[in-house]
Amino acid sequence: RDRADGREQARLAQAAASRHAEEACKRAEERKQAANERVDRAKHAEEEARKRAEEALRHAEEARKGVEEARRRADAAREAESARLREQLKRERAERDEAERKQAANDRVERAKREEDRENEMEQIRQRFQPELQAAFTRGVASFLEHIYAKHPPTLAGTRPQLTSEAITGENLRGTVKKASLNYHPDRQVRADLEWSVLSAEIQQLLNRCKDKLDGRT
Repeated sequence: RDRADGREQARLAQAAASRHAEEACKRAEERKQAANERVDRAKHAEEEARKRAEEALRHAEEARKGVEEARRRADAAREAESARLREQLKRERAERDEAERKQAANDRVERAKREEDRENEMEQIRQRFQPELQAAFTRGVASFLEHIYAKHPPTLAGTRPQLTSEAITGENLRGTVKKASLNYHPDRQVRADLEWSVLSAEIQQLLNRCKDKLDGRT
């Protein structure tokens, strides 16, 4: 009986040891499984982190490319606007130059017309007075002086020179012609109208001829 009890105890001890061993193996397997799971989770987390990093890099690259594209478009838009403004300024300058050329041409035409009208008016004035002046000149120096002082007295500032009979006789005639040249000189006249300007110039020319006649040059 003692042997039987010993064998039973041995069997129980062996069974207990076996159970302990199995439990130990099971715990070791569980620890190994847990370790493997932690490793897997770590690998998974690492992979997720790598993917997120790659995604972030991809987004950053896309953002960089977007910024470069936006900058390129902005540069192109600025260049296009600059070109448009340059073209507009060029067109406006050409239009302004053309307008100035037309205005200058119109001004030249207008000046030429005014000068032509003035010359025509001056010629009409000459034609109106030349016959009487020429007739008086033909009658002699004294008659010419009497005529111009009577019909067209000089208009010097503040005075109205008079012609006396003594002034046109003998040796006084030469001095009277000289004085008349001063009185009728176009630059000394007070009247500024065109008629008198032309008339005084015509009288001055004939007075010069009077000087030549008295000097024996004609």
